[in-house]
Amino acid sequence: MREPSMPWVNVSTLLFALLALLLLQQDEAFVWGGLRPSITAPTAASISLAEARRLTTQVRATPEQVRLPDLSQTAFPEKLDDEPYDLIVLGSGPAGETAGCKAAQLGQKVAIVEIKKAFGGPTGLTSKAVREAAKRILKTVDQVGGDRMKQIKRLWGKRFPALKSEAEVYQAAETRERLMKNDCDLYIGSALLVNDTWDPDNKDIVTVRVCRPTGCVELQSRYVVIATGSRPSRPKELRPGVPIPYTSRLVIDATQMANLKELPESLAVIGGGVISVEYATVFAALGLPTFLLCRKEAFLPFLPKELQGAIKADMARNGIQIIHNPVSRFEVGDDRMVRFEFENLTSTGGEGLEEEKDILVEEDDGGRKQIEVGLVLYSGGRDANSEKIGCENVGVEVGKYGRIIVDKDFRTANPRVFAIGDVIGPPGLASFAQQSARVVTDLLFREEKEREEERKREKERGEGDGLGVLMGQGEVTLEDWAGGDDFFAEMGGNDEEEEEKEREKSLALLKRMEAPLTLWTVPEIASSGVSTEEVLARGEKYASEGGVGGGIVYGYAYFKDLARGRLSGDLNGFLKIIAKAEGGEREGGKVRHTIIGVHVVGDGANELIQLGSMLVHSHSTLEEVSNMPFAAVTLTCLYQIASDDALCQSPFSTMRKPAADPGVVKG
Repeated sequence: MREPSMPWVNVSTLLFALLALLLLQQDEAFVWGGLRPSITAPTAASISLAEARRLTTQVRATPEQVRLPDLSQTAFPEKLDDEPYDLIVLGSGPAGETAGCKAAQLGQKVAIVEIKKAFGGPTGLTSKAVREAAKRILKTVDQVGGDRMKQIKRLWGKRFPALKSEAEVYQAAETRERLMKNDCDLYIGSALLVNDTWDPDNKDIVTVRVCRPTGCVELQSRYVVIATGSRPSRPKELRPGVPIPYTSRLVIDATQMANLKELPESLAVIGGGVISVEYATVFAALGLPTFLLCRKEAFLPFLPKELQGAIKADMARNGIQIIHNPVSRFEVGDDRMVRFEFENLTSTGGEGLEEEKDILVEEDDGGRKQIEVGLVLYSGGRDANSEKIGCENVGVEVGKYGRIIVDKDFRTANPRVFAIGDVIGPPGLASFAQQSARVVTDLLFREEKEREEERKREKERGEGDGLGVLMGQGEVTLEDWAGGDDFFAEMGGNDEEEEEKEREKSLALLKRMEAPLTLWTVPEIASSGVSTEEVLARGEKYASEGGVGGGIVYGYAYFKDLARGRLSGDLNGFLKIIAKAEGGEREGGKVRHTIIGVHVVGDGANELIQLGSMLVHSHSTLEEVSNMPFAAVTLTCLYQIASDDALCQSPFSTMRKPAADPGVVKG
């Protein structure tokens, strides 16, 4: 079959590869904690005119069609006064960008320092690009036909580099646009926390030195937030006596995965974290024989057992073989194949295997069982980017793997320096990092802003001296922030018991950072609130086992039970909703079922979960969802079906579950 002609693929690859190269040339001089002379640093603007003219001639496009964003910075921002910043943020990823924009929206003077080498975007941006490339490739292959694996490999080489470059370039442009929109000063260069040379006696100021090849500038700020992210860990040994043979294009880390231009014949992923499982499921969806090697307790440990079981079942259906057995040998052969040997591994299953079934094993000359693959991705952890930024100069303590040590308020040992995001360690999720940033900025500036406005009102009324009380160290805590946030509070009920109840709910949510958990695996997994196992561990009981006004109920809705779900092809997806029966005798016999958790597995789960998060945070009830109008033939109807299912199981509801079909087993 003749392969379809797709000249746009080559054009987009060329354009985005060019811009990525230009950015790299400008960024090579900037590394955290050090500089090296830049041989050539032409601006993107100067190159875009000359190069775009040449490129447009080659691809027969008009200049108006070449709209590459200008991300250059020829000089530091001009500071109009000598006043210190209110906040300086190191890093512009999800945590840094959110902290800077949120503080600026609260009326603070903000500066962002970024080395630009990884400008904006989450740590897992590459894995998201890989997933999107896989989806587009599979869709194209389904339309084109022919040799499926041959088409997938051919399209990967053409599409993935362009998509990756597009994601990186436009993420950088979007981040800069948001920072500029919120009047944040952006300094592109390396950052170093230094002993205060501006006013040594002023303990309320932190100094940050920002350098680029043309010079340095020292900035002062009342507070500093470190959000420098993390990088893949590269340990020398997988376990004692088993070295890791890092080899270009054969044994690589997650960062090097971004340069994967050709698909291997088979793949092994080492690690059980988010990035590991995302890569394993995506490449298996492309049809590659895939192994996941990890300790049993290290497989997505933060997920509820039910969601762990669901993703493992889907991985097994997609041909992924999970091996928990310890590795006894790990080497690269002369034939450029990577081989593993395991303890207690047999050809018919063994310790640590998910299912008792044949696995792809061979025997070496000594009769030992082994597997061999064409590529190994080591993703066994991440190291924080905390070295060489001067943490020791300002009393910031650094722990294992370079992770900055913080308290419950994300405050370091220096009361003026905070740290958020991957630089403090797990869970390493963008949603967690963003919510951490909101917590910190609210702690530092929201009450201060409110007090300032109150002082202005008092002064206008002629009351008081207008001085008020400035926020001091330790005056506002994380608990204060949680208790004072009434956005999701119930209407009415101002008695002390209700206020304490709302406070406890806010604290429980805050411990989970109020951020939905989203995994971009195949299928997607998303969660908000608590799981049934968490609730039962706290001593709660199911409603069927408890008295009036208490107990837990839950309900399911399956994708296959909706026309929209069946059309998506995801017949194994489901939504689970968990609620607590409350009220009873204390409220005149009326019981309502407050939603406390939502979990979704399936295509589109990461979009669906936002509604679930709103239901959990607003303390909505099953009764409200059951009676809420939903758009027909949409996946959001799963919420209504699951709510009805839960109410039918509650002894406090007038709804009753129909007689069970003896041929159906409850999932």
